[in-house]
Amino acid sequence: MRRAFRLVIIATALAVTSCSATFVDARVPADTQHRLWRSFYAGGLIGHAELDIRDVCASGRAREVRTGEDALTLALTIVTLGIYAPRRVVVTCGVEEPAP
Repeated sequence: MRRAFRLVIIATALAVTSCSATFVDARVPADTQHRLWRSFYAGGLIGHAELDIRDVCASGRAREVRTGEDALTLALTIVTLGIYAPRRVVVTCGVEEPAP
């Protein structure tokens, strides 16, 4: 029982020390928001995710891009003891400008 408790404490500590990042371009008016999922492993140490905004936003411009954990990704990281550590990416697209 003590070993299981220690594992839970370690997994929680690993999950809480995750990375997050935010990019904001205040010059771009906000439009639609997309929530994406990216997979990482070993507490986020293994894995690489590239995101081309042009694949997500019709305008090809983003107002805001946020990466990090939410309740579900944190729970999955804890349940898997950090083996699987997904991250949520939230992209707020810029308004599509009309063609000239």
